[in-house]
Amino acid sequence: MARKSRWQTVCRYITRSTRNPESLARGVGLGFFIGFLTAIGFQVILAFLLSGFLNANRLVTILGTLVTNPLTAVPVSAFSLWLG
Repeated sequence: MARKSRWQTVCRYITRSTRNPESLARGVGLGFFIGFLTAIGFQVILAFLLSGFLNANRLVTILGTLVTNPLTAVPVSAFSLWLG
């Protein structure tokens, strides 16, 4: 018997969530929005708090903030500051 990997479990949780697809979409949008904010150290905390308040899927929201990783953090922050 092969054991399920953690990634398979997480993917199954995301795709077969008991919530509606609107909650998943709201989580992706909120995660991307928070990911582009300049508050680099507080993105995950802010995502967790706002996802509960806006009834979004918390896991998807937190994964959405990962759009800014160490390689893209400087260009994204510079663009966010330039845009205003």
